Formats: sequence, structure tokens, C-alpha cells
Amino acid sequence: MRKPVTFRFDCELLERARQHASADNRSLTNYVETAVLRALGQSEFADGEAVPTTGPKLVSGGIDN
Repeated sequence: MRKPVTFRFDCELLERARQHASADNRSLTNYVETAVLRALGQSEFADGEAVPTTGPKLVSGGIDN
């Protein structure tokens, strides 16, 4: 199930994320969701199920491919 949420991003970070999403032919929502999943993939869920680690990666200062 999906749930709409609202976040506040630094304008420059948001623009960079939009550019990367566009370059990957993805929606901004999909790009951010994938980045969060990758970041969470560095650990495990409480139930022990690992998160897939494909897609963009979070790096210091923003999101990178």
C-alpha cells in the first residue's frame, strides 16, 4: 500500500534529484523511493528481511547514481 507524504528539500538538492530522475527516465517519486530503499538496504528491517540495494545511492551532499 502506498501513502502520500510531504517532505521539505533544499532547493538545490531537489533540482539535482529531478535531473537525476529525468536522466534515468524515472519519476521523482520513484527516484527518491529507490534512494531511500538503498539507504535502508545498508541495514535490515526489524523482521530480518533485507531491502533490495539497486538504483541510486545517497552520497554526501545529495543523491548520485
